[in-house]
Amino acid sequence: MRMRKTAVMFLAAAFAAMPLVMSPSPASAAEITGELYIPDEAGVALGSNGGGNMGIGFDLDKTMKKEQDSRTSAGPTQAEIWLIGANIDMRKLSADTVDAWYRDKKIPAGQPIYYTKADAKGKFDIKDVPEGDYYLVIVNNYVPGRGSDPDAVKALETYLPDYEMFQLFVTGYSAPTAVRFHLAPHEIGSFSTMPAPVTASDHPAYGE
Repeated sequence: MRMRKTAVMFLAAAFAAMPLVMSPSPASAAEITGELYIPDEAGVALGSNGGGNMGIGFDLDKTMKKEQDSRTSAGPTQAEIWLIGANIDMRKLSADTVDAWYRDKKIPAGQPIYYTKADAKGKFDIKDVPEGDYYLVIVNNYVPGRGSDPDAVKALETYLPDYEMFQLFVTGYSAPTAVRFHLAPHEIGSFSTMPAPVTASDHPAYGE
């Protein structure tokens, strides 16, 4: 993790991180932005090093997305973003409140819990975020769990009420991407699961 006065980056493996909101005061409000890797098409790529040697690249993420698209007449679905305060007394939430939260996305009143969807390009932005500790939970069925912090996922299993119901209605038993972070006043948090840039030297063409 690397933090600055104007921006905070949360790195998870080869990826990065993001933020949340709750009746903030505009004077200390922060912001969280993100960009998720959502492959746009499946296929096998052929490449050449310019000397006649050919290389083959196979993108499993794209293949997964194409297969999932073929199973739903609605087409591609947007990644769902949950920003959940890390210090909520979950014992105070009634069973009916939790049920409405998980099933119908009805946010418990007065709680630092926020929901949005990424756009078609995988980008999202949450403004007016107050200072605090948060869990960022992303449900992206095309690349489940990408950029996740295993410790954050494990912590959520005991932190969230009725985690099995959360899996059933929120994640669909798909591995979520989850990270925990602290957001200070006026900071901008950034989360990304985009692949690191790849150069020709990283993957020499077949036959070299």
